[in-house]
Amino acid sequence: MIKFRNAGILLIIQVLCFPLYGQNVEIYGNAPAYKGEKIEFFLSPNPVIHVDEPVGECLVDSEGDFFCKLNIKKTCRVFIPLEFYRGYFYVIPGNRYELSLPPPKKKTIEQELNPYFKEVIIHLGILNEDKTGLNNLVQKFDDLFYPLLNDAAINAYIHKTSDYNSIIDTLNSLDDSTAVPFYNNYKKYNIELLKIISSGFSAKQKKLFSSAELFLDYNNPSCIALINQVFNNYFSKLARTKEGRRIYACINRDRNYFSLLELVKDDLSASNDSLPELVILKSIHEGFYQERFSNKGLFEILDSLQVSTKIAAHRFFAEQIREDVTRLMKGFPAPDFALENTADSITELSTLKGKYVYLGFCSARSYPCMKQFRLLNELLKKFKKNLVIVIVMADNDISIVKQFAVDYGFEGIVLIAGTRDDILKQYKIKSYPTYYLIDPDGNFLLSSVPTPEENFESVFRKILNTRHPASSTVVSTEVDDQQLR
Repeated sequence: MIKFRNAGILLIIQVLCFPLYGQNVEIYGNAPAYKGEKIEFFLSPNPVIHVDEPVGECLVDSEGDFFCKLNIKKTCRVFIPLEFYRGYFYVIPGNRYELSLPPPKKKTIEQELNPYFKEVIIHLGILNEDKTGLNNLVQKFDDLFYPLLNDAAINAYIHKTSDYNSIIDTLNSLDDSTAVPFYNNYKKYNIELLKIISSGFSAKQKKLFSSAELFLDYNNPSCIALINQVFNNYFSKLARTKEGRRIYACINRDRNYFSLLELVKDDLSASNDSLPELVILKSIHEGFYQERFSNKGLFEILDSLQVSTKIAAHRFFAEQIREDVTRLMKGFPAPDFALENTADSITELSTLKGKYVYLGFCSARSYPCMKQFRLLNELLKKFKKNLVIVIVMADNDISIVKQFAVDYGFEGIVLIAGTRDDILKQYKIKSYPTYYLIDPDGNFLLSSVPTPEENFESVFRKILNTRHPASSTVVSTEVDDQQLR
């Protein structure tokens, strides 16, 4: 049976599970409605940012049967994208799981075009687990816990009342005394989260993980949920304390990771670097989107942490945070990709170096995209010597894309993304059309670019005249400097 989880007021939290030197987990089942389709399994190993890491895949045969082996090191949560749904289940290394998939449900056209559409999160059923199995225990706890947590939040923030002891008694009354340690910790972390939601944040809660009762477990999603709640916007909160004011000097002036680490360790009363480093990683990622911290200082501290840490997971997190932050930043390389074009050959973005690339993401079902194709042709005619226009169509049907290009007489390069959602995620596409400008060296020149209707021509003329004054024959056009930042 498929069971739905109400995530309540919580954000979807990522979990950590490194598949190195692990044991095989066998996944099997029968889902005739999915025959011929590929099932992909992912881990979300970074608790700071959302990054799906593939861990296995299999094909559903003509009878609806599927089988896959996953190499898993520790008990963790595995995700499966299922179009309209995002399913998950928990696995213990060495175990076999008969997986139950929901009836297939396609996204509507409106949902496909809506960049803010979020898949419905569901806990997938495991048919060969009894009531003491990990998935059944977690689902039973969640069904009871999240409604109670929502009620507690309403009482705390609206009615200004707090009585979590009775809720804790209810949760502790569950018949789960034979549960595995992962579940016991899952329950423990959530109860601490309930206390915080019910009674409000206090400074002593920062020291929860300094006690013998709680330890840091990246594999457990309720642990990460608790960390995200306690340490949300941590740098800014620390800066408001007497001792924490020097955080600005550590980051903006000195760019000194070790001074920052000691400051955070003292604040958390931490005996080792594990929690302070994780809090710093989380706060650095937040800091890149806050004006009060220097990006250069944050980068230097992030690099210092990555080099000096003794925790392999933190090196991995630091690398992915840097990649996420710089992915679309001016001066950094545009993520490369290779896609089929309308001439039935492959175009690789990196092969277009030498000219500026006006890279757009569109859909044949988007009216704004339709309006702009003829304007794109005009740009090509005016700037053919300096500019290549590449349009990535976020459509699965190649024939529709080809006909779209023919109907609008577009002479630029049209590529078909098809099922390559990874490219759309890499470029953080939130709406159609979206454009980027890449310089002749393959680096982002502008990561927030006007559309053809929004004065791109004037912006590009200004760039040419600024960067190539001796060779440019175009006439300079006044442009707001803000557009070039």
